[in-house]
Amino acid sequence: MPSSEKERSHINQLIEAHTEHLKVLQIQSARFGTSAPAHITTEIDRCERELSQLRQSAAISISGELAEELGVIGRYQLMSSHIMRLDADIGRLEQKIDRIEELIKELLIELAKDGIRGIRSSNRRNTRKGARNG
Repeated sequence: MPSSEKERSHINQLIEAHTEHLKVLQIQSARFGTSAPAHITTEIDRCERELSQLRQSAAISISGELAEELGVIGRYQLMSSHIMRLDADIGRLEQKIDRIEELIKELLIELAKDGIRGIRSSNRRNTRKGARNG
């Protein structure tokens, strides 16, 4: 097996291993819901970045000979699969953005509630002080 084939095989094995690891992490995160521990979400991000880099390496590692063997149709199919992967990556990023927006809204609501509670508490104190002074 030529070196480039060994390298491609190794990259593919790494992609499979990271994909399985990512699935496990995503299940763990889903079980926690919005309260997923930081180490799980951080590891998911790291794993996704690693997968993206590995996929890029796999795409780059196609030799000139292989490109010749694939022909026009093969290269088209290969590029289509890369586009599909990028589309999936974009979809995951969009989901993360949506989730971040949800968390920000929840945080703002909680901050507003805390602010209203603080105002009410302050008004009660002022009312009591006014009753004492009046």
